[in-house]
Formats: sequence, structure tokens, C-alpha cells
Amino acid sequence: METINLEDRTLTMRMSGCLISESYKTVKATITVSPKEDGEGSRVAWKVEFEKIRHDIEDPLLIIDTLIDVLVNYLKETDGNLLQ
Repeated sequence: METINLEDRTLTMRMSGCLISESYKTVKATITVSPKEDGEGSRVAWKVEFEKIRHDIEDPLLIIDTLIDVLVNYLKETDGNLLQ
């Protein structure tokens, strides 16, 4: 977890490690949760940013899928805590 901004309802995660750093300078995901206008639930906006070390490296689709899974599980836990 890199940052959590409760006021803006934004969470940012940065991924790092051997496999990632071999191909990418950065891999970062940001989610923003906004209440719907009708008060029934919220909208979630996802943004994934990555910077390749070289132009011939493919987009990190597997990394993005893993990152989305982690964020979905985090949101489910957070949602459960908010309902208590």
C-alpha cells in the first residue's frame, strides 16, 4: 500500500520486486470510490500505470490481473468493515 486518502476516497498501491523490476520501472494502481448521486452504493474508478524499462516489453496484463484481484479482495474487506 502506498497511500490511502480517506478524504478523497483514494487508495494507491505500488508493486515492486524481482520479476517486476526486470521489465518495468514502476507498476502502480489507484482506485477512487465515489458515492452515487442517488445514495444507492458507490462507483469505483480504477487506474493502472506502468513504465517499461524498454519499448519492446509487452504490457503487464498478468500483473494487472493480479493487482486487480488484490484490490478487489481489499475492497471486499473494507466494505465488510464499513458495514459493522
